[in-house]
This record gives sequence, structure tokens and C-alpha cells, in this order.
Amino acid sequence: MRRLLLSVCLSLFLFWPSHFPPAGQRIVQEPFRGQSQDKQEEQRQKFKPGRDLLERRAVPFEAETLLDPDWRSKLGATFAQMPEMKTQRRLFGELKGVELADTLYLPEKVNLTEDTVIVVRRLIHEGKNAVIKGNHNIYIFVVEEWGVLGTTLEHALRKKGGAQDEP
Repeated sequence: MRRLLLSVCLSLFLFWPSHFPPAGQRIVQEPFRGQSQDKQEEQRQKFKPGRDLLERRAVPFEAETLLDPDWRSKLGATFAQMPEMKTQRRLFGELKGVELADTLYLPEKVNLTEDTVIVVRRLIHEGKNAVIKGNHNIYIFVVEEWGVLGTTLEHALRKKGGAQDEP
């Protein structure tokens, strides 16, 4: 259990801010710059399970490019050509493998059932208190925004649809 907690915390610490924003707000990842050669090698070693997943999925880019501080600009043209990066997807409860999407909606609470890599333009959690838990590695790369809805997706869509119907 400690390995799980350490793995998830370390992955999130390496790649993301340490908290989720209040409902309806967004966060933007800022890459770590100026890392020493030893730190970069350590990061590559920790990313090995994620790299292996991406290689098995046969993504059209070198997986370790995601560790580069400028990965967004370096992979932008590649992402624009990938059909997966043009889709909106919603997952229910379990997370595993490689998840690629323009927008990925996750429930408020997610069980990590295998090692997972998420590469998306937008990652949106339902609810207010997003939790991802499980005894596996997770690597999350968000191009534009990562946030919480503050409600369910259905409720947000109904509210948006209702607002559009009103004069």
C-alpha cells in the first residue's frame, strides 16, 4: 500500500501541481526546467513503465519526448495528426493502459487497475474532490487544462443545454 501511495504521489509530484483547483477552476502544468543530468536520468527510469505502455500502443512519437520541458510544442504537430487526440471520451470507474483523447472525462473517484499513461488536451473530473487510487504507476500529460466540473457530466450538460435554450 505504501508503494502505491508513494508511486502515485511521486508521479503527480514529478509532473503536476500537488492539488486540484476548486470546482470550475483550471490548472495548467508548468514543466520542471533546469534539471541536472542525474535528475533527468532518474525521471527516465521512473517513466520506464509508462514508456513501455506507449511503445506497446505504438504511438507515433518517442515516448520519452513527454519528459522534455517543451513536450507540448514538440509534439503539437504529431498530436494534430492523431485521430485519438480529436475525440472526447468518458471513462467509468477504472483506469488502465494508455488513454489518449482531446478531452477525457473521469468520474470523481477512479480506481487504477493497471499502470496507466494519460495524454490528453483536457482532463476533466466530475465532482469536486478528484481521487485516483490504486497500486500502480500513473503518468499524466495534459496539453491545455486539468480541472474538476464540480458536478456530474450529465448535470453540467443539462445546465449548459438549458442555458442555450433560454432567450
